[in-house]
Amino acid sequence: MENSLNRKVEEIIESMQQDVEIIPPSIAEWWSRYLRQQKHRYIDLLSILEKSSDKGNSILEIGAVPGQLTIILKKLGYNITGADINPDRVQSLWSRHNIQVHKADIEQEPLPIPSDSYDEILFVEIIEHLRINPLYALREAYRVLKPGGRIILSTPNITPFDRIDFLFGKDYQEDPVEAFTKLETLGHMGHLRIYTFNEIQNFLKHVGFEVDSHAYMGRLIRIGWKAKLIMMLLFFKRET
Repeated sequence: MENSLNRKVEEIIESMQQDVEIIPPSIAEWWSRYLRQQKHRYIDLLSILEKSSDKGNSILEIGAVPGQLTIILKKLGYNITGADINPDRVQSLWSRHNIQVHKADIEQEPLPIPSDSYDEILFVEIIEHLRINPLYALREAYRVLKPGGRIILSTPNITPFDRIDFLFGKDYQEDPVEAFTKLETLGHMGHLRIYTFNEIQNFLKHVGFEVDSHAYMGRLIRIGWKAKLIMMLLFFKRET
């Protein structure tokens, strides 16, 4: 089943290469690069949904731009709606694929959606971009989720390599100038803050969610002397 899903997603991503022609020139390069880079993350998330979601469930994706995940979900048969701070950035994309996307600044404005509306909410790779009030955003997600519904939240994790980099004087966070420049050029913030699992768990519990499960997913692709040092230390610790 996993191989079949991978093939389907790869075929959809391949077909979406044609969509770059309708993306505004100011963000077309970023959009195209993001599509190439995020394939494995999309597959990881879809593998979770494939195992645990009913395709009849109503799903709200918060932070829908660039729209790639939204389109993949739509093409796979999911009942998907989006919300974004500025969905007009890729309006031609929503029109081409017949996807409804609500406009709202999730950190400051209520979603234009009645309470208890959705079975599932996707809050993926969003919280690290929020610059004003993540609590407000999560409360709004909680409000529009049906009782008994679930939120799927993902965010980048601080890897062992990041920790070693920090030990040697290199910052593991995104440069703040680059992060705020993205707000001006792309229409959304870059990575303002990377959170630990305990911090994310505290956010969720504070607004009323119960944390049912969590997982570490993705791929560590860096190699080199620091990676070898980490593996040696981990091996030594395991053997003692």
